[in-house]
Amino acid sequence: MESDYVNRMPLSVLFQVFENVLDIDDIIEWASKPNNLRTSLMVVCKNWEYAIKASVQVVSLNKRNARLLEKYHSQFLSLHTVSISNPDLYPTIIPLLGFLFQYLPAFKILDISVSQLSDENAILLSKELPIASRLNTLSLGFNDFGDEGCVAIIEAIKNLNIERLSFTNCSMGEDSLEPLGSYLKSTKTLKKLDWSYNDIGYIGAVSLARGLRENSTLTKLKLRKCSIEGYAALGIGDVLKTNKSIKKLDLRDNEMGDQGASNIAEALLVNPIISSLKISNNEITDIPSLRRVLEVNYTLSVLDLSMNILSSDFITSLSHGLVANKSLTILRLANCKIDNKGLALLAFSVNHNTTLQTLDISENKIRELDGVMSIVSIVQQGNGLKGLKVNKNKLGTDGIEIVKALKSKQVLQLLEKKGCSLFVSSVLKENKQNPKPPRVLN
Repeated sequence: MESDYVNRMPLSVLFQVFENVLDIDDIIEWASKPNNLRTSLMVVCKNWEYAIKASVQVVSLNKRNARLLEKYHSQFLSLHTVSISNPDLYPTIIPLLGFLFQYLPAFKILDISVSQLSDENAILLSKELPIASRLNTLSLGFNDFGDEGCVAIIEAIKNLNIERLSFTNCSMGEDSLEPLGSYLKSTKTLKKLDWSYNDIGYIGAVSLARGLRENSTLTKLKLRKCSIEGYAALGIGDVLKTNKSIKKLDLRDNEMGDQGASNIAEALLVNPIISSLKISNNEITDIPSLRRVLEVNYTLSVLDLSMNILSSDFITSLSHGLVANKSLTILRLANCKIDNKGLALLAFSVNHNTTLQTLDISENKIRELDGVMSIVSIVQQGNGLKGLKVNKNKLGTDGIEIVKALKSKQVLQLLEKKGCSLFVSSVLKENKQNPKPPRVLN
């Protein structure tokens, strides 16, 4: 600690903070002797500095603290996460990582995301990774390297115990998928893989599927916006028919269409393992087998179908499936072109479903009082529903007033004023059984 800072620190404060670090009687004795005040302060501050180093858990490396870590590595006993964000320092800091991998006992997370990591520096990093025996998390998302750097890193980590791996948005193409597939075949530890915002295509999907067929550890797979079309989705669906480990699958913002989505759904009938399925914005209009999935699958708890133009036939089928479903807790149907008729069907099914807790029907074609009546029905009668999102629907002035009233528990009086007395009586009856309506977001 610098001397000017030491001289400004009140002795009483140091005693209070470090009475468990040093013997307080010894410090008082030193401070009471002539010319020993500065010595005693330096002793306390030295132990203070040691205590701080020993408690540090996360460090963002720069030129100065990188050398301090190298010099005092034995004191950083709790440091488990290291990040690098300055690309100008890569040539000097990346070679230091090998030393830190060896001598920092708790170092297990390396985060070099959003840091302009190039192919050249990714290859440089790959030379240090093989000795990172304690590393279990590697985040390299939103960087500039492509297939060359990716292949080098995958080769470097094949003998490590990596549990979480992220290559999100790193300009990779199909050439990276073959080594990734080989890695998936051999790894015994990987649990979470994020390959989002990288093009996969059909050939890449085939390579990925080969690896997934022989993998038994991966529980969460994110393939958001990977240019997955119908035929590529067929390969992923075939894998899901036999894979026994994947629980959460994120395929948002792809181009699967009805064919690809149907193959995914059919896999859930054969192998009911998935608990979370996100397939929003995938050019889907109808998934004929989804009704059956909802009726017989007892593991699916999260389903996101938002930003698909869902047909009226599909909404009808979905509603029938919801009545019999016993597992779904979150259903997202935002921006799906659902109209008042479709919402009325959903309201009936939600009111008979016993597990659903969150429903998102925002940004649809729900209009005026007819749509609002269905919303009120869901709020008042929904069994166990805790959250309902209805914002960005054209509910009209009266509709907005009623929705706002739902939050303040004034809905019954307002409905009566709007001429809905028949509906009020049924609401009153149901409200006795469900005195706490779900939270409404408008």
